[in-house]
Amino acid sequence: MEENIKKESDVKERIIEDTCFVDIPEDGIKLENVEIQGENVVTEEDPLYSQPKRTKKSKHEGEGYPCSECDYVATKAGSLKRHIEYKHEGVRYHCKQCDYVATQAVHLKKHFKSKHEGVKYPCKQCEYAATQAGDLKKHVENKHEGVRYPCKQCEYAATTTGGLKRHIESIHEGVRYHCKYCEYAATQAGALKKHVKSKHEGVKYPCKQCEYAATTIGDLKRHVESIHEGVRYPCKYCDYAATQTGDLKKHVESIHEGMRYPCKHCEYAATKFNNLKRHVEIKHEGVRYPCTNCEYAATTAGGLKSHVESKHEGVRYPCKHCEYAATTAYHLKRHVKRKHEGVRYPCSNCEYAATTASVLKRHVERKHEGVRYPCKQQVI
Repeated sequence: MEENIKKESDVKERIIEDTCFVDIPEDGIKLENVEIQGENVVTEEDPLYSQPKRTKKSKHEGEGYPCSECDYVATKAGSLKRHIEYKHEGVRYHCKQCDYVATQAVHLKKHFKSKHEGVKYPCKQCEYAATQAGDLKKHVENKHEGVRYPCKQCEYAATTTGGLKRHIESIHEGVRYHCKYCEYAATQAGALKKHVKSKHEGVKYPCKQCEYAATTIGDLKRHVESIHEGVRYPCKYCDYAATQTGDLKKHVESIHEGMRYPCKHCEYAATKFNNLKRHVEIKHEGVRYPCTNCEYAATTAGGLKSHVESKHEGVRYPCKHCEYAATTAYHLKRHVKRKHEGVRYPCSNCEYAATTASVLKRHVERKHEGVRYPCKQQVI
């Protein structure tokens, strides 16, 4: 009898210490409980000795979760499911109170809270109010705590970990996302996605109040707010008013905070990170975007697009206030601001008022800061 007790205790110790799996005949197993030597042991998980969770493994170990209908490979089963629903099954989540259509249920939930329930997350240190808790957290870290994520390879410091990751991939690792339909190569996956939708799938989001058609929902939203609702984001330091929050942020950083992005190859310092990126590509890497219809080569993808639309496709952007027709959307926007809205950019040092921000910048540099740009060609 003592030997039996000793053997039983040895088995329990080994099970606890080694976490072994013991084979039990199927005849001795019941769904409710298990009978072991006359004792009733309820089959509940012991909180102290619960078995480790078993994670599902992909059939393609190390390859992720491949889509059976295209070349997409997800890193998670849930991501694959969302991909199939969105891309191949066309699943959409429609808002019951407006025309918004989400590709994921969580996006619809955020939209409803923000737009229709008026849920806001106010900042305790300033007047900012975020529509999502995550955005508020980023705002506090960025604006009030001064959190930065410095790059180890240059002097750049990002405000988010995602921004730092994108910077390293784009600038230092040369990561590009190539389009399988054309020669376009994006520096970010999101930019490639927008490109495919706009250029190859023909996805457009038409405005109900005019003939404008945006390539993204975000662009349509900004168009409606700026053109039809007259939404402006005023600067608290000067009279400048931006049509987008991103433009206001760039304005404050550039004009009032003096933020600069220095080039490591020369003495150039940009006021915007994207300008630095373009400068490096154009001046030091010699990046060009050749036109397939003529010998023209643009220095930016946007420049090539404008060239093709203007020169080869005859695209025009007519003004609804007069007979003017612009060759680019930017030129039309600038025309409307200058001619019909009377937008001016006053100089804080004198009575001069410019019609564009760039003209004001040049005025300040030349008249008040004494900046000069010497000609590189010697006069003989």
